[in-house]
Amino acid sequence: MAVEHMAAENNKPTAIKTKTDEYVLKLFWTLSEGQDNARIKASNELVKHLTKKQENSEESKTDELCPTLVYTLERLIKGLSSGRKWSRLGFSLALTQILRNLDVPVKQVLDLTEKHLHFSSHDQKQECGGLMLGQAFVYLSLIQSHRLIKGDGKEYGGEVIKTLFKLCKEKMYLQSICSQGLTLLIQQASSKIFKKRLLPCLQDELDKGWKGCTINRLLIALVSTIHHEDCMEEILEEHWTNPIVSKKSFTFIVEVLRNCSVESKVYVQVCELLAKLSETSVDRTWHGVGARILEGNQQQKQIAGCLLNKLLIVTSSPEQIEELLNRKVREFLILFPGSIHVKQTKDEILKAIVDKIRTCQDVDIEMALVRSLLRDPGGPAIDRSTKSQTLSQAIKSLSEEGFDQYFKMVQQIFMEETVEGFTPTECLRIKKKAVFLLRQKTLMGEHQTALIKQLFVQGYFNVITPSTKILYCKNKVSYDEEELKMMQNGYLNCVANFHSGSMVQSTHRKKYLQLLIEVFNYAQELMSNTKIVTTKKKLSQKERDAWNKVVVVVKEITDKVEDKKKVEDDAFLFLFIHFALQILTDSTKLDLSLLEDVQSCYKKAFLKKKPGDKNTSDEPEWIEVMTEVLLNMMSHSYQLARVMSSTAFKLLVDHVTPETVEQIITVMFSKMGDDAVNFIDDEDKNDDDDDDEEGEEDESGDDDDDDDDSDEESSEETDEDEEDTKPNGKKVEKPSKKLKIDVKDSKEKSLKSENAVKKKSGKREDDDDEMEEAEDFNEGFRQTVKAALGVAAADSDDEESDSDLNDSDMEKMDDKLAEAFRSMRKTSRKKVGVEAEKQFIAFKTRVVDLIQILVKSDIQAQIAVSLVLPLLRIMDKSNLKDGQRELHVKTKKSFDILYNQKHMKGASEVDKDWLFKTLQEIVQFSTKATDLVLVKEISNACLYIMKLLLLDDETLNPTKRDDTKSKKKKSENYREKVVDFLKENLSFFLYNKKDYRFHPGFFNNMLEKFPKLFWFLNVTLLDVLQNERIKVYNKTLACGYMSTLLVKKPCLELKSEEWKKFEDAILPVLKKFILSFDVKDNYKPKFLQEIFNILFKMIQISPQIKTKITDDMREKISSLKPKFCKNTRQAFHRYKGVLDEGVGKRSRRQERHNSQDRKPKPVDKINGGTPHVNGDHEAEEIVMATPKSSKKSKKKHKERNDSESDKQNENEDDEVSKMDVEEEKNKTEIKKLSKKKRKSDEFAMNGELSPSSEKKTKLSKSFNFGVQDGDSTTKKLNKKERKRKISL
Repeated sequence: MAVEHMAAENNKPTAIKTKTDEYVLKLFWTLSEGQDNARIKASNELVKHLTKKQENSEESKTDELCPTLVYTLERLIKGLSSGRKWSRLGFSLALTQILRNLDVPVKQVLDLTEKHLHFSSHDQKQECGGLMLGQAFVYLSLIQSHRLIKGDGKEYGGEVIKTLFKLCKEKMYLQSICSQGLTLLIQQASSKIFKKRLLPCLQDELDKGWKGCTINRLLIALVSTIHHEDCMEEILEEHWTNPIVSKKSFTFIVEVLRNCSVESKVYVQVCELLAKLSETSVDRTWHGVGARILEGNQQQKQIAGCLLNKLLIVTSSPEQIEELLNRKVREFLILFPGSIHVKQTKDEILKAIVDKIRTCQDVDIEMALVRSLLRDPGGPAIDRSTKSQTLSQAIKSLSEEGFDQYFKMVQQIFMEETVEGFTPTECLRIKKKAVFLLRQKTLMGEHQTALIKQLFVQGYFNVITPSTKILYCKNKVSYDEEELKMMQNGYLNCVANFHSGSMVQSTHRKKYLQLLIEVFNYAQELMSNTKIVTTKKKLSQKERDAWNKVVVVVKEITDKVEDKKKVEDDAFLFLFIHFALQILTDSTKLDLSLLEDVQSCYKKAFLKKKPGDKNTSDEPEWIEVMTEVLLNMMSHSYQLARVMSSTAFKLLVDHVTPETVEQIITVMFSKMGDDAVNFIDDEDKNDDDDDDEEGEEDESGDDDDDDDDSDEESSEETDEDEEDTKPNGKKVEKPSKKLKIDVKDSKEKSLKSENAVKKKSGKREDDDDEMEEAEDFNEGFRQTVKAALGVAAADSDDEESDSDLNDSDMEKMDDKLAEAFRSMRKTSRKKVGVEAEKQFIAFKTRVVDLIQILVKSDIQAQIAVSLVLPLLRIMDKSNLKDGQRELHVKTKKSFDILYNQKHMKGASEVDKDWLFKTLQEIVQFSTKATDLVLVKEISNACLYIMKLLLLDDETLNPTKRDDTKSKKKKSENYREKVVDFLKENLSFFLYNKKDYRFHPGFFNNMLEKFPKLFWFLNVTLLDVLQNERIKVYNKTLACGYMSTLLVKKPCLELKSEEWKKFEDAILPVLKKFILSFDVKDNYKPKFLQEIFNILFKMIQISPQIKTKITDDMREKISSLKPKFCKNTRQAFHRYKGVLDEGVGKRSRRQERHNSQDRKPKPVDKINGGTPHVNGDHEAEEIVMATPKSSKKSKKKHKERNDSESDKQNENEDDEVSKMDVEEEKNKTEIKKLSKKKRKSDEFAMNGELSPSSEKKTKLSKSFNFGVQDGDSTTKKLNKKERKRKISL
């Protein structure tokens, strides 16, 4: 098409239509694609093809270009002015490759550019811009192909330079492209060519010098100076400064950069050249140019940042780094917000710093960059303000030697108060950053253990006598409260974060244990040298004895031979080391009785028993006691205790028994004030006492015992009605000890400690918000008391007036005052109770982590089943409740892991009666669930239990049985029991029994997953459909369940007699329902939709059912069509599609369109050979026969079809004869139009509308739906349809 169009313009014969021309046209399409690889490949293929074409052509003998090559050049040059996306990139790439590989005359390229890309003042603004861009791309292609510095292109270099200068002045957005071409041409040219060909064209611009200098002139001067210094020396001496970048020229450069526009991006090239000319004087250039521009506006800051970025790349000494990254620059990077472009520039600077550290091989430069980032206002503030990880990445990018120096600097800062070059504030920030980086276990490597030891000794010990005998004790350093707390929290967090989730694997476990053992040995060394160091908190004799016992046990475990060690040894070693270190770090949170329990459990765990021995004493098993200890540790507020608890539980999970699971479940379902759980909140003591009496907190804590007892009694009364039972129905025994849970918030304690410090120093400040709250509360309380006093309050204002209240009035006043003070006490207790409730929910969330560990392991099937119902109940209680979202998500995840288990130990040994009872409980629990997600989980739980009950049923895809040689009990066949149970529940549900109100999704989920297994329910569903007393809603549900059961593959596997029996039973019922529907009174769209779904699936399974759908059913459905809603209509179309031909609507249209003889009407075999009389099909034939140009008629046909087809079907018998006549007229018109099809396509290619297409458009509009617009019947239907829509 494009070849013919170009040939017509040149008044030549039509272009030669050959295969090669078609191949070139295909490549042009590929050149405009968005993928780089596709464009590169297409350009290479185009060059190869044109090379062969030129070599084989007759024009090659006369050094002329072949027609294909000429056409390609013209097409590429014209395409460079196109605004189509990617076209300029692809076409310029192809043009550059052609100029580089083929001997194309430069003059011919320039002539074609002048011919096709010439612009004038008469052109539109948009067209003019595209033509200018096209010229710039052509000149760039000539420069990049090196054609202007060799051969016949040398003499045209000056002409190209003049044109590029002209384009720079025309449009701002052309400056970047043109300047890039100018600099590239100057770089490519040799000194001889530059002096002879290019310099004369640049002479006028360069002779202007600094006077009125623009950014483009400065760029040309800098490029020429760098690449042709000898040629530029005389010009620089006369009109510029020599050297061009010097102290004398800084003022001129600043003026040029301040006046330039950042939109052209030319300043980026200028900054790069300035940095290149300032390699030996980076600091002077920055102070002379960059620092002065940095003080300007947003655009000038952007330019200064770009210059800083380029100067950082060429720095070569630490002194230059310090001068560049001075305080003002750091403030610009951190404190100055800036615009989007300034932020991008700052991000580039930070990235350049990291890249410089990564690429440079000088340790001094690496450390200079890191030290600059750590200085004020740097440090962690850089990462926080820029929302990046610059400092972390900079430290990670250090070389091995550089990181050693950084670590020595950090250790020195920890040991001394200040280090040379850093202020105390900067030292504190460096410590915080070191602690933060210490949490990243892959970063610190061998230095990690050393820094953890240093945090440990300086956070929890005091150096009495400095000595080099013990590490990190050579200096006596004092820290304030903030630094001390930072080091203590740093130690705890670092040890906790070093924990890996895969502790079951020996490699990770041993690595973590090695770290803890090293810290423990270091602590033992500190404890044995009491003359050098002492603990910050004085230890009691009990704590020292406990420490000594732990030391003995740890030595006993570590001295064991590696081959004889068990997983249990590591579990107890984790706990012993944790408790021992907690004695030294924070013994107030440690209950020494827990340590004694762990020691006794350790002895019992490794006590050798005979195979037949059982625990006949009243004492619980050791694993139960250990579970209680671990649950207690999970209640702690700091992370390390919880990490140790979960780690030990992972290693002891193989010893978990059903009684252990009962303990965990009991805690999960306990309430505030239960016997099983006892909360400890040190701050909620003696509300009546003043806050200043801190020394009497312990003694005053007994004043509230009566209140606590009353709370316990009330909780016991509320819990009497609820039976604590196992999932299998047995009673749950309470744990032997109360589980103490510490809910004191760490933030509140930190605030308390800060206030205590401020009290001691005498500089305590009041918080404005707290004061306002207190004032509001006091004012409200004052008003309550005033209302209670009444007249007495008014009298109290007047000192002279006496109160005349009698005794009865005084008694009433006393009651009101007591009520006022009681309400004040209730509000304060309510706040404490809300906070305690939040902490209790957080504790339950942590306990779910233990359950998740349990379900991920290879546990017994009995234990797994005992967790199913509790998990569902937790999900139900925590669903859609404030503050319990995390608990709900974790519980759901645990259940999903349990449900998706493929292997369960002891699956065949589980008591079947207990399993069936559990199934009954889960089904009963589902009657109370309303959330669809929860209902599906409950349904999955029933399937999970059924997998264990019906192990021999292949349809459930049961889990693998145990391969052990132990004797297995013969499982009874529970299939009949399960069948009867499900039939009963489904029947009662659909018969509206009060106690069987299930969510519809409960049964639907089971039927969707295992339709073959639950096929027996079709009998129950048929009974419901045949029962006349059942409501329509329940029958609709029954139809939906029946549709879910009708899956093709399982139904085809049924016996033919069974399917025939079902078919004979269901079809009369469906027919009865369809015929009973009435448009006015008895019409249920949802019910009809489910009937259509059943028929659709039955026809898919057995196509013979088509013959059993009678004419009266069809007529009734046709009469109901106007009442169809959207979903019912979709179901009807699916059913209609398989009923007519078994294929979709599009295939039927295609078949009619492809048929040549359209005189005989299509015959419906299902309807006994009667012809179609539906006007929709004939309208489709007419629309498909019209040409593509009549898109509006198609759209109008579709719109009218949706609104009028239903009404038209009621009168279609009256319209048959009229439509036959109109059809014959249409066919004759279409035949005439088809003869002129080729001619209309030619007009369409040129963007014109042919006369024939106009006729077709009118024709398609007049024959929509096979009825003329003037038909009175259609007009009446349209009016009725409009009225119906308005009423709706």
